[in-house]
Amino acid sequence: MFKKERLITQQVPRSKTKTAVVLGLVGTKKLLNKMKKLFFIACLLLGSVATFAQRDLGYRGFVDLGGGIGITPGSRFMVGLSTVHGYQAAPFLFFGGGIAANDIAWKSKWRYGETKNDGIVAPVFGDIRLDMGSGKFSPFVDLRGGYDFICGNGIYLNPSIGIHYAKSDNFGFNLSVGYDHQGTKDNFYWDGKEKKSIGCISMKFGIDF
Repeated sequence: MFKKERLITQQVPRSKTKTAVVLGLVGTKKLLNKMKKLFFIACLLLGSVATFAQRDLGYRGFVDLGGGIGITPGSRFMVGLSTVHGYQAAPFLFFGGGIAANDIAWKSKWRYGETKNDGIVAPVFGDIRLDMGSGKFSPFVDLRGGYDFICGNGIYLNPSIGIHYAKSDNFGFNLSVGYDHQGTKDNFYWDGKEKKSIGCISMKFGIDF
């Protein structure tokens, strides 16, 4: 024979029920706040895409004049002119190629004194640029890398960040700060150590069209 079991129901105190309801409401409110934040971020991202979409695609050119102060041992300064031409492949992405004519200066330190030198370099380089916006003022990141085949001075690198001012749809100004690395044709010495390149903190100002 089977034994009959009693079903015992336990009443939950009202205070505990109210507490559970309050906790449930608090959790729901937190979830709604998180969803609002996510929605706000999504709107910002969509707004950025819409802003990027206003930039024209196609040919784009740059001309820059700049200079820098040496920060690596033996480096003195660098001044020069550069031009870049390429294609605006996406609202935020430009890639192209260019050439620069720079005067670089360095010095060698010996036991009995120092000697100062300078020379012209003409690196040929590739350029990738990311534009973050298309308003009147917008930041950008730029990376140039190449080699001085003409004068045989070696590797050239120039990462930089800057601000772009759009004067019109097809004309603007650029101001940037970056680091210039340039190999040297002739090795030089600093405190008995052989050096093959100079490095400068540089600033460039130019136009794009």
